[in-house]
Amino acid sequence: MTAFILALAIGLAVAVVYVWLAAANVLKVRDRVLAGDPPPDDPAVYDGQSDGFTVKAGIGAIASVAVLVGVSTWAEFWYVVPFLAIGSALAVVVAFVTDRGAA
Repeated sequence: MTAFILALAIGLAVAVVYVWLAAANVLKVRDRVLAGDPPPDDPAVYDGQSDGFTVKAGIGAIASVAVLVGVSTWAEFWYVVPFLAIGSALAVVVAFVTDRGAA
């Protein structure tokens, strides 16, 4: 029960920050589009996005299989799943904050 309460509290806090940052970024893009600011056509914007994609995708696939094996093998592993979701949301929050600082 303690893990549930902890995941709920952390998850709610992360969800509020996640939605707030997502809404702020959508409004920022909307304002730029309405102001007539053209999107960046510079190919340098996309440079580096595909670097190491195969490695990242492979690690993601292996991690997904490991989680599925863990969940199907050990009942206690179900406690890890909410925290993995919270970690994914935190990664997106960090990306939003990083992007905001770069702009």
